[in-house]
Amino acid sequence: MLSPLLAAVVAAVAPAVAACPAGISDLREHLRAARIAYATGDLMALQPAVAAVDEDLTCLDSLVSPDDAMQVHVAHALGWWLLRDEARVAFAFRGALAVDPHFLPGDDIAPEGSALMVLFNRVREQGAGISTPSRGKLVVDGFPGVKALPMERAVVLQREGVEGIETWYASPEGPPVDLAPSVPFGWYQEQSILVQKPPEYAWLAELRRLAARDLPDAKIAKRMNLRGHQIGGVPWTPASVEAQLDLDAEGALENARPLPGR
Repeated sequence: MLSPLLAAVVAAVAPAVAACPAGISDLREHLRAARIAYATGDLMALQPAVAAVDEDLTCLDSLVSPDDAMQVHVAHALGWWLLRDEARVAFAFRGALAVDPHFLPGDDIAPEGSALMVLFNRVREQGAGISTPSRGKLVVDGFPGVKALPMERAVVLQREGVEGIETWYASPEGPPVDLAPSVPFGWYQEQSILVQKPPEYAWLAELRRLAARDLPDAKIAKRMNLRGHQIGGVPWTPASVEAQLDLDAEGALENARPLPGR
């Protein structure tokens, strides 16, 4: 399956030159090409270089280093910046900062005061997002023996098995389902990836879960507030818990369930 970035790129240019199996040297060559293309303003060369990075990741025969992983995130940030998708650029930059909290993109691609650097600085203040337990130990961005699956940032995920090394690059669409032992609260399974439920469903699902335990309204309100499930930033009270549960019982909150049957 093509990644979203690769699909967007190959729609506009000829397929990148990459073949399986791919070695680390191939990956590094395409990473250097992507950065040089962006820094020199050769945007027509940037597209196939980033596409080649994506293809390399699907069939690597070696484990990446943390620096390799960070450069993968940078290349994706540049590819998405070219397509003006700031949300995906931020997703990629969060990945780079998770590898190295002191990471800076460099003046060759994001000089101080540039729009890309402004976006990077905003991302740097946001943190790397949440993780969930993984199904066994993973190599996460080149760090071995990790038992956590990052959920809200770009990440190079690898696993060594009897058939060799498997590599995934988590996109904003979600991480692979088969790397998580269960579907985390607030997420759901959509084909082969985990997808985050919309905020309005997350608070409603949590409210229903707490109510099913027959907890007092005051305790439900406290837990909803502690877990950040506020609506429009307004803290929950026992009265608002009772009111929302009454509305839910009447079927008035069904429009807050964008996932039918869940």
